[in-house]
Amino acid sequence: MQLIAKVRFSRLWFLMTIIFCALCIVLFIESVKASTPQEIQQWHDSEFQKYNRLAEQGDADAQIEIGNIYRFGTGVITDNIKALKWYRFAAAQGNAKAQFLVGDFYHFGMGTAQNYIEAVRWYRLAAAQGNTGAQIQLGVMYQAGLGVTKDYVEAVRWYRLSDSSGANFILEKSFDFGETSYNRQDYTKAINCYGIAAVQGNATAQNKIGDMYYNGQGVTQDYAEAVKWYRLAATQGYKDAQDNLGHMYEKGNGVTQDYVEALKWYRLAATQGDDSAQFAIGLIYYWGQGVTQDYAESLRWFRLAAAQGNAKAQCCIGICYYQGQGVTQDYAEAFKWYRLAAAQGQKDAQANLKLFTPQILTNIKIAQIEALRVSRQQESDMATKAIHSQGAKRQSYKTASNRYNLETIQHNGMIAALDQELNRIQQEQIAAAQETQRRIAREAQEKKESASEDYRKSIFNYQMIQIQKKMSKPF
Repeated sequence: MQLIAKVRFSRLWFLMTIIFCALCIVLFIESVKASTPQEIQQWHDSEFQKYNRLAEQGDADAQIEIGNIYRFGTGVITDNIKALKWYRFAAAQGNAKAQFLVGDFYHFGMGTAQNYIEAVRWYRLAAAQGNTGAQIQLGVMYQAGLGVTKDYVEAVRWYRLSDSSGANFILEKSFDFGETSYNRQDYTKAINCYGIAAVQGNATAQNKIGDMYYNGQGVTQDYAEAVKWYRLAATQGYKDAQDNLGHMYEKGNGVTQDYVEALKWYRLAATQGDDSAQFAIGLIYYWGQGVTQDYAESLRWFRLAAAQGNAKAQCCIGICYYQGQGVTQDYAEAFKWYRLAAAQGQKDAQANLKLFTPQILTNIKIAQIEALRVSRQQESDMATKAIHSQGAKRQSYKTASNRYNLETIQHNGMIAALDQELNRIQQEQIAAAQETQRRIAREAQEKKESASEDYRKSIFNYQMIQIQKKMSKPF
């Protein structure tokens, strides 16, 4: 019972407290309502006079307050020119807060013409005294290159000096801000955000800046600057940057063309599994650029890239098989690799598929059917052996049987593809023949119509001659 009584008392006390607070709020609102505009103005006037008297005596804090009154229009008409005047008086006395405010007015062009250089000067004076806002703003100015030469390192230094939660948030989230801005196609903002991340060692950001200088996004296209940023990321082991740097050396963009140096960077990326770099190495060996031409080595690198789905590499393997470069000529293999690349929309592979004549395709199909027969027979033999064997030997036969079964599926797939290609060629031939027939029919019709027109003209001319003769006879 005592516990219940205590609970009820607590609830009652809580309710009474709420009612008391509500009454206080109502009384405050009523007192404000009771104040006339004249009374409020009188209060503002008295406050203004108090600060104005102190300000004229040289009190820097009072000068800032007068500046705030004019800036926000508290009891007076908003006047940024007067606000700046009073902030300047306080700033001239070395007041860091006033120096920061004067910097802001020049930065945003309030009460004066926008002047980034002057803004930086005042920010620097305030920042030197430890004003956090000024230090952050100096970071902003260096990051965007406003009133100073763009310098991401200096921007980060000022952000860190401020040691504020806002600056730390900028430092931590700069890459994310860059990604958001890039996706919105705000490239100028994106590169400035990437820059803050890049000077903190973010390799992805460094590579991104390299890409933006390479493509001229948000900046003037500059291959040399792109190389600088690619190199920063590449030396950290970032494979995309290593591939990009290899490309720059291969093409001589921003650096002197150097195939050996290109191969070095491509290899570093390729060993990390970069399919673009693997394909590039394959091309270097294919053409013998900076190395002895080696089709077999070229094919090896093409295969590594193709295994990751690189369509260009798949097409190149098809070329090697079709021409017998680095491997025995094999139209069936060439057809297979062209099809893989063509399925991804690779234009060269799609064009190369049309090089296969019906006779070549038929020969490939015959070979595939024979291979299918052999594979099925082998699969059947291994399955039989597996049934009559025990232990590890039985498992070995089953594994072989599964392998032959997979080959059967592959052969069936190839035969179906060959039939499809043969059917396509046949349909194209039928379409071409039909178009030829239509063309011949059109030409015949045009000749017929032309002859008919000539006949009509001759009749008309004859009639005109007869009329003319009749008109020339005397009555």
